[in-house]
Amino acid sequence: HVPNVMGPDKRKLSKRHGATSVIQFRDAGYLSESLVNFLALLGWSYDDHTELFSRQQLVKLFTLDKIGKSPSVFDMAKLDWMNGYYIRALDPDDLADRLIPFLERAGLKPDRLTVRAVVPLVQERLKRLDEIVERADFIFKERLEYDHQLLIGPKMTEVASLNALRAASRVLDRMDSFDDEAEVERALRAEAEGLELKPAQFLGVLRVAVTGNTVTLPLIGTLKILGRDKTIERIRAAVNYLQGM
Repeated sequence: HVPNVMGPDKRKLSKRHGATSVIQFRDAGYLSESLVNFLALLGWSYDDHTELFSRQQLVKLFTLDKIGKSPSVFDMAKLDWMNGYYIRALDPDDLADRLIPFLERAGLKPDRLTVRAVVPLVQERLKRLDEIVERADFIFKERLEYDHQLLIGPKMTEVASLNALRAASRVLDRMDSFDDEAEVERALRAEAEGLELKPAQFLGVLRVAVTGNTVTLPLIGTLKILGRDKTIERIRAAVNYLQGM
């Protein structure tokens, strides 16, 4: 007896539950390692607690006598969790190579060196490979599109936000590189204090200027990847945008 596979609604799995082919799962950013592991557990279990198996382990441990009779549920949340685990376990160079096609499919032009630099900032956060576009597309864009309201920091005026951006530009322009992330952060926090702004206000405005959004990758790590010239260029573009409003 082979147990039926049900959807989360406990009905027989069908197209209405989502992706129906291996190609669709691949294009959605699922690793073959996680999908094989996940499918093996639909109706089969080695014991009552082990869920993560390499292919070699499955070949060794899988036996027909441990296939159950009860229907199993195709749980997408569990697949996402398992996929995130396998992404975190990947060698960073391997992960970089797997991320590039998703960025290219989004119309971006990623270079491998930059993608590899992004990996430490995203590897612990990704559940699917396609999420790299939402999290890091701003790094590979030539120009950003700004939302006026986002460039105005919390409990700040337009003038205060402009002053913060100009101050950040001066601080960062004095640095030869952003390799020493601790030094960069100390300098920016000191400037915020000098302007009598909370670090969250000052760094928040800077974040929007260099990424176009309020929720992104760690800011200081992002500045290091963008580099001094591109960072200053984006801050000045944000200043010009605010001035022109």
